[in-house]
This record gives sequence, C-alpha cells and structure tokens, in this order.
Amino acid sequence: MSINQKDRLYEIAVSIVNEHPQGIRHKDLLQKAFPILDQEGFKPNKDSLASWLSALADNRPNDVTKPSRGLFIPAATEIDLDIVPNGQSGTSSSAVIESDYYDALRDFLINELNECIYAESIGAMRGGGRWGNPDVVGINKPKAGHVFRFSWELITAELKTNSSEVSTAFGQASSYNLFSHKVYVAIPKETSQKDLDRLLAQCHLAGMGVLVFTLDTVDPSFEVMLRARASNPDMFYVNQFADLIKSYDPQMFNRLFG
Repeated sequence: MSINQKDRLYEIAVSIVNEHPQGIRHKDLLQKAFPILDQEGFKPNKDSLASWLSALADNRPNDVTKPSRGLFIPAATEIDLDIVPNGQSGTSSSAVIESDYYDALRDFLINELNECIYAESIGAMRGGGRWGNPDVVGINKPKAGHVFRFSWELITAELKTNSSEVSTAFGQASSYNLFSHKVYVAIPKETSQKDLDRLLAQCHLAGMGVLVFTLDTVDPSFEVMLRARASNPDMFYVNQFADLIKSYDPQMFNRLFG
C-alpha cells in the first residue's frame, strides 16, 4: 500500500529535525519539506502541510519534541537543556569575564537604543546584593534644548556570559523593576533557541527588554530582540538605589543624577 501524503510528510519532517539537533523552526521545516514532497509527486498544499506540521510532536512523540512555540527538536536531545548552536554545553569558558562586556552594553543602550543619555557600569558595586545590583545603570532625562520636558527615567541592565544562567538573569533583572523604569537582560547569542524563546516570553509579560550579543570582547555586536516597556517603579527603592550609588562612588552619582 502506498503511503499517504500526511504520513510521508511526518517521515520527511522527522528526518529533517534530526539533522538540526539545536532545533528548527516551523516555517523553515515547511520550506525544506515542501519541495521534497513536490518532487515525489504528492502535489502538496502549503496550508495543509503547515497545519499537519504544527501537530508533528503530537503525532511523532518518540521522535520529535516541541519545547517552545514553533520550535522542533529531536526527542533524543530533549534531556540536554543547555544545547547551544556550536554544539557545546551551555556553559561559558572560564576565560570569559562578564565585566569585559559592561562598557559595550552601556554604549549600546546610549548610542544604539537611545534609551538613556548617560550610563555607568556598576557591576562591581555589589552594594545592593545579588538581587539589587545591576551591571549597567543609565539615566534618561530632558536635554537643555528640549521644548517638551519629561520625567527622568532610570534604566538598568543585567548581563550574563554563561548561557546556562538565563533563568538567573531573568530573576535578577525582575528584581530591578522595583527601582527601574526600564530593565534589559543581555545574554549570549550562543543561548539555545528554547531558552531564548522562554526568556522572550517571560520578559514580554514582565515588560522587560532582551538583548543578545556575541562572546567577543572586540566586537560583541549587541542586538535587540525585545524592547523594554516603561513602568513606574517604587520611589522608595529608587531613592534607596540612588543612595547605594552615592555611597559607592559620589562622583558617579553626580554624573548620573547631577
């Protein structure tokens, strides 16, 4: 008995997914499967194929899993939660130092995102503890020539060079919402697609922004995946945070808030 188009699609799709241990997107899977079916004379309809592929993990649970929206990975790799594009484990090299990227992140927030007019790297401050000490803090306020004035905004960012610390980065950055108008999380581009998708969903709900960067201190090439939304922080904690900066470095405090 000849195989029907749907079953053949699933055979092809499983084979393609197995060739992509880091995962493959629904649209990319469709683009690869369609011409194969066409060459085999099935006269495929893209709408039908798209619908069938959406249920691939349900129909082939032993072969394919769907860890996040629109992403398929081989079931055999699901046990590895930290798969990264270069095929290595989701940990950074011991030679990678987070502080080497703080200044580049600061400059990106100012010059590329235009989220602030001035920023400082404060990852070494440690005055607020793990959950109250961003790596970069910036200030956005009206310039002298602005016709329309607006309230000051405090922007903070948390950066991780270890792709297995995405959840930690989100947790720490979430705590900065207490004293920040906008918060960003910066993670390596080597982070698995599954973890990136989860972080994007979490940050979208929390109103936080997401940046990705290359683990290259010469050219980290920061990119914005999700822009942060402004919110109203608790002014008690805003002033508490400002006092921490002032006690840590009075000159930095004056540059930020003077």
